[in-house]
Amino acid sequence: MQDSPARTKIYEKMNAILAEEIPWIFGMHRQSYLIKHSWLKNFVLTDFEAGREMYLNIDTEVKKEARKKL
Repeated sequence: MQDSPARTKIYEKMNAILAEEIPWIFGMHRQSYLIKHSWLKNFVLTDFEAGREMYLNIDTEVKKEARKKL
C-alpha cells in the first residue's frame, strides 16, 4: 500500500489496538559490550568517540608478552 492517509489511518488503528491489548510496556535499554587488550591503559568507555585516542597509553612490555603467547 502506498503512503497515503488511508495507510496512516490503518497504522493508527493498529497502534491503538496494541496500546489497549498489550500486557507490557515496550521500552528501550541500551547495551554495549567492550573487548579491550590488557596492554591498553587509560581507556574510558564513553558515548563520545572523537578525540579520545590522544589520551590512550599502550604498555609496550605487556603487549610484547601478549604477542609471544600467540
